[in-house]
Amino acid sequence: MAGKKRRGITFGTVFMLIMTAAVLGSSAFVLLRLSSGHSVDLSQLQAQVVQLQTENPAETEANSSGNTAAEQTPAITLRRDNNTPAPAESGEKESVLTFGGIIAVEDQVRKSGYASDTKKYDFTDIFALLKPELRGSLSGAFLENLITDDAKVSNYVIPAAGAEIMSSAGFSAAFAGFGKAWEKGEAGISATIRNLKEKNVTPLGISTEAAKPRFVLATVNGMHFALMQYTTLVPANTRKTMQRNGTDFMIAEADPETIASDIAAAREAGAQAVAVLLNWGKAGGKNPEKSQLVLAQQIADSGADLIIGAGSRTPQRVEYLDAADGRKVLCAYSLGTLISDNRKSANRMGGFLIHIHFKSDENQNPVLSRVTYTPTYVWKYRQDSKDYFRVLASNKPSPDGMDTDQIRQMQKTLAAVQEVLEGSPAEIRQR
Repeated sequence: MAGKKRRGITFGTVFMLIMTAAVLGSSAFVLLRLSSGHSVDLSQLQAQVVQLQTENPAETEANSSGNTAAEQTPAITLRRDNNTPAPAESGEKESVLTFGGIIAVEDQVRKSGYASDTKKYDFTDIFALLKPELRGSLSGAFLENLITDDAKVSNYVIPAAGAEIMSSAGFSAAFAGFGKAWEKGEAGISATIRNLKEKNVTPLGISTEAAKPRFVLATVNGMHFALMQYTTLVPANTRKTMQRNGTDFMIAEADPETIASDIAAAREAGAQAVAVLLNWGKAGGKNPEKSQLVLAQQIADSGADLIIGAGSRTPQRVEYLDAADGRKVLCAYSLGTLISDNRKSANRMGGFLIHIHFKSDENQNPVLSRVTYTPTYVWKYRQDSKDYFRVLASNKPSPDGMDTDQIRQMQKTLAAVQEVLEGSPAEIRQR
C-alpha cells in the first residue's frame, strides 16, 4: 500500500542471531574435535584446590586451650582430580601419596622454557605428558632450584615463573632443602618460599622462621599425615657462615636428634603417619652410602613410617627397615632424576615416581597396603632450532615424534630403574 512504512530488522534481532550462530559454531567445533580423534581437555573444569584442615583431637584441644603444636602447624594444600580416591561415607578409606625425584631446572632446561618473542619463561609443558601419573591424594618432589627474579639465573637459580613447573604438574609440596639452597642467602630462600606459596605449593626443608615447625600436616580421607624434609648436603663452610649469621635454621639439616624431636612433635600434633624426606647421597651413586644406612635406621627407630630420599640423582633401592619397636618402615633411598639436562648415562636420564597406598583400619588409622612405582624418562628433542624437554612414563608407548634413538634411550632408562627395583616392595604401576 502506498505510504505504508516498511518494517526492518531491529538491532536486538541482529544481536540475538549473532549470539546464536556463535553458540552453534562453538558446539560444532567441539563435536568436530571429538569426532576427529582429538580430545578436548575438560579436566580443568572439574579440578579443584582443597585447603586441608587438621581434623584431630589435638586440634580440638588447641581450639579450647589455645596453645598446642597443632595450632601452630600449617596445613598443606592438596589438589584433587577425577583420579583421586573420593572420601567414603563410612568404612574403609584409601589415600595415595606420590613422590618424585630431583627437579633440577639447569641451563638447557631453563633455556627451553624461554620464549624470545615474549621474553618470558613458561615451564608448564615439561610435565604435561607425566601429569596423568601424578594422580593421588598428595604429591611432592625434590626441588634443587632457588626461585627468584632478583638474582641472575644459573643452574641453581631460576626466575619466579619456575614455580609453575611444580604447580602445573599438580605437586602439592616442594622438598626444597638442598646443598646449594644458600646460594643467594636469606633473600633467595625467602623469594623461593614466597613464589612457591603463590602457586599453592607448600615448601618444606627451608624456612624464614626459626620457631616455625619443620613439618606440615595433611588430612586425607580422615587420615592424618605429617611431612618433613631435611638435607645432609650443605657444605661445612656454608653451614658455618649461616651459624655466624644466626640463620642456620633456614635449611633443615638431617640431624638425628632434630628429626626425632620433629617426629615426636608431629605425633603430638595429631599425625597418624610420618614421612621423612631426605636430600642426601653422593651424586651418581648406584647404592646408598654407609652414613645413609645408619641415618635411615636412626630415623626408623625414631618413629617415622616412610623415608623417601633423593640427591644422588640416580635411582636406588627400596626396602623395609626393621624399627626398634618392631615396625616395618618403608625406605626409598633415591627416586633418581625427575628433570635435568644431564644425559651422561641411562640412570641419570630418569628415575621413578613412588606411589604409597594407604587404607584405613577399623579405628581410621592409615595402614600401608601396597607400594607401586612409575618409571620416568626425560625426553629431549629438537624442533625449530630449539631444544625441548618433556618428562613421561618410560613404560608407556612412546609419544608421536620420538625418534628411534630416543626410544632406545628411554628403554635403557626403564631397564636401569627395573634392575634397581627388582625384588623390592615396589611393583610397577600398571594403570
